[in-house]
Amino acid sequence: MEPVVTKRLIIRRMAETDLLDFLAYQTHPEVLRYMPIEPLTQEKAIHFLRRQAVTEIGNEGGYIVFAIYHISDAKMIGEVGINLLPKAQSKGEIGWSLHPNYQGRGYAAEAAQILLTYGFAHRKLHRITSICDTRNTASFILMERLGMRREGHLKQSQFIKGIWQDEYIYALLLDEWLFQQSIYHTQTDEICFSYLNRSGRTFDKTNNITRKLTLFSCRWTYKIMQIFIPNANVNKITFLADNLTLD
Repeated sequence: MEPVVTKRLIIRRMAETDLLDFLAYQTHPEVLRYMPIEPLTQEKAIHFLRRQAVTEIGNEGGYIVFAIYHISDAKMIGEVGINLLPKAQSKGEIGWSLHPNYQGRGYAAEAAQILLTYGFAHRKLHRITSICDTRNTASFILMERLGMRREGHLKQSQFIKGIWQDEYIYALLLDEWLFQQSIYHTQTDEICFSYLNRSGRTFDKTNNITRKLTLFSCRWTYKIMQIFIPNANVNKITFLADNLTLD
């Protein structure tokens, strides 16, 4: 996957230069609280980063992790990863970790949405799952926010810190993800037309050429606002307009 840039983040491949930022959250007690692993040593962390920097996933499947890089703070603040099963099975499992200092601000959701797009649109997966400790409220709330369904409650399925713990399993199918995207783009179209109609102009939304030109205009209206009025209180209407896919 090529780096994906949003207003706040860059989702990209990991690099050895991420070492200090990587260890900052991978050894944090709050991050490890619900994981059946011990804090990484520097040696193991370097090995992991080197391997992930060059990992390529073929038809046999494999595990790939992407860095969540915070643009304003110029640092890696977490990761999102996907474990891809062999291509014939068309399934994957996603997960994420985020430094506690950056939790609760929507960064994980932003990165996870990009990971879902990678799985469904680029890897052509049929089904994506995610699993978390039942005590990890923030994680399963995020899964639900992503549109995933809780499919099961796994009893004493993970041995963590000397105790058997329960887990929830969530899933999302390709058809469900596509339906979510169709709803998003339908709502976004209406928002953009409403935004442009503030000028008093009327647009024929049934004409495909008019629609594309109008939405294109909406996107660039927002970009011009960002350039000339950088501190303006731009609301969700213009934010959505900037993230359209005009296909």
